[in-house]
Amino acid sequence: MSDTPVKKGRNGNRNRSLVVAASILAIVYVAAGVLGLSLRQSFQGSYAIWPPAGLALAALLLWGLRLWPAVFVGAFLVSLANSSRTGPEGFLIVKALGVAAGSTVETIVGAFLVRRFARGERGPNRVSDVMGFAFATAVACAIGATACAASFAVCGFLPWDNVTLAWTTLWMGHLASDWTLTPLLLVWIAKPWRHVEQGKWFEAGLLALAVAIVSPIIFWGWPFPASAELPLVFLTIPLLLWTALRFTARAVVLVVAVISAVAVAATVEGTGPFALPSLPTSLIALQAFICIVSATALALAAAISERDVAQAILSQKEKILADLAEGAPVGLLRLRPDGVIQWANDAELELLGYRQEQYVGKNAADFYDNPAEGRKVLERLLRGDTLRDYETRLRARDGSLRIVLINSSASYREDGTLRHARLFTHNITGRRRAEEENHRLNLELEHRVQQRTAQLEAANKELEAFSYSVSHDLRAPLRALRGFTEALLELHSSQLDARGQEFLRRAAAASTQMDRLIEDLLKLSQVSRGDLQYQEVNLSLLAGEIAAELSASDSSRKVEFIIAPECAADGDPRLVRVALDNLMRNAWKFSGKRPDARIEFGLTDEPEPAFFVRDNGAGFDMAFSKRLFGVFQRLHAASEFPGTGIGLATVQRIIHRHGGRSWAMGAVNGGATFYFTLPGARQPAALKLCA
Repeated sequence: MSDTPVKKGRNGNRNRSLVVAASILAIVYVAAGVLGLSLRQSFQGSYAIWPPAGLALAALLLWGLRLWPAVFVGAFLVSLANSSRTGPEGFLIVKALGVAAGSTVETIVGAFLVRRFARGERGPNRVSDVMGFAFATAVACAIGATACAASFAVCGFLPWDNVTLAWTTLWMGHLASDWTLTPLLLVWIAKPWRHVEQGKWFEAGLLALAVAIVSPIIFWGWPFPASAELPLVFLTIPLLLWTALRFTARAVVLVVAVISAVAVAATVEGTGPFALPSLPTSLIALQAFICIVSATALALAAAISERDVAQAILSQKEKILADLAEGAPVGLLRLRPDGVIQWANDAELELLGYRQEQYVGKNAADFYDNPAEGRKVLERLLRGDTLRDYETRLRARDGSLRIVLINSSASYREDGTLRHARLFTHNITGRRRAEEENHRLNLELEHRVQQRTAQLEAANKELEAFSYSVSHDLRAPLRALRGFTEALLELHSSQLDARGQEFLRRAAAASTQMDRLIEDLLKLSQVSRGDLQYQEVNLSLLAGEIAAELSASDSSRKVEFIIAPECAADGDPRLVRVALDNLMRNAWKFSGKRPDARIEFGLTDEPEPAFFVRDNGAGFDMAFSKRLFGVFQRLHAASEFPGTGIGLATVQRIIHRHGGRSWAMGAVNGGATFYFTLPGARQPAALKLCA
């Protein structure tokens, strides 16, 4: 279903509410205008305050600029009701339209400027808001006064000679209304109500009684008629101060409105300090009084409100800081200039095991393990020194020691003397004990390592001697066996049948294979011994030399060697050559059955900088890749590809000694690629190969 009818219904309800609100505002505006006109008649063509101005401004601030038609209609009707019998009747509507237009523009501009410079409907709560409100309303009222005075003069209802005086009284009358009535409505309608403190109800009653007594005395002279002739206007100052200092802005604007209303009513009746012989002077003096009292009271109330807010924020911060200090995990204490403890938090008391009354009021030096050191610390603080991670020992209540780090800061008076010092105590007893224990364990471990190292070195030497002895003892009989076997084949082969000759050949091959195996095992054991002699190694040069040796060893094979130039790394040249030789001979062997054999060497960046040796030979099954680098591990039969199964284990041990790693990728009959990393692997970027 479409929600269009629902939206139309909502818009219709909103429009009806707007019409109702505008109608109410227009009616109230007319009523306020009638009240203002009654004051104007008493002043023979002028009025002290124009209530509709402040009412309209408050309405647009509270409920939006969309209510401006109500202001226009209300001002138009009030202007028609104020038609002068001596004026030209043909210009009544023109004059009313001009006044209505000026009043509407005044209200719209005033609402816009107040929202821009004085936070709108929230009211002037800050001194800057009061200044912005005064500026905004002064500009707006000048627009309205100009339009009204011009309309009266152009339409013949006001002599041009009186335009300046009329403009002044109109401007100040509108301004007095904006400064008294608008804040009153904003504060009492827009601001939320708060419960008055119980103790202030009595004081509020006293204030109301004082206003009710003092206002008639000042402006009516009641019950003392002679007082009306005395300049007692200054008596309003204590009332305003009392209200601003002890109550909220709501009370301030109410008191100002009451005093202003009493002043206007008394002056209309011809009594009070503003009932002067000259009507213009009397009018302007009254308007100036209302404006000054309103502005002063608003500014005073805003300043006190700002002070209260600042004090509340400061008090809240102090509470937060106090709570943080009390609950801080490090000890905090404050010292007087004589070294006596003024205050300590819970962590400080818990650190030393004292109660508040046992700790506060005592000299801080008494709690040091060495009181003389404590006195020196206090002397440094008195000189203005700052402690940073000062390590010392404090004596706890139970006699045990606490190792602590002390940091300090100081507070000074305006004359530069020390007010108090703040000390931050961080307990490091556990850490120091752990460090001492760790040091002891390290010494013990170092001693054990030295012992084990000596034992291992002795075992290695014995193993090395054993290896050479075994290799010599094993290889000598093998050579003899191979020699006798070859001699039998050479000298007595005619006495043996084919099967006997085959047995002798197998025995000779087996002895040769075992000799190679012993030689490879000796090489593998030598790889793990001795210190590495690091230097720059040109692996491309080594690969080229090994390729040449392989090609010379079997000139019948045609193998394509692809060697990337300028591949270098840091390592032991002897061992790096052994590793690379094993890898390239491995590739040479397993590509032996390919007529188009190809062996590549280079450097790749994926997945990390690594050298590689690739061939297009027999390859291997990746499921058995973890067995490649194990001793005696073979993935192909010796009859198919001869070998001892130690070469790749030698490669891995050499690479591990250099801090690198080795791995392989391959596929059955799809070739194999062996990778290895070395420190400082490098090659000109333009020459790198993609593996």
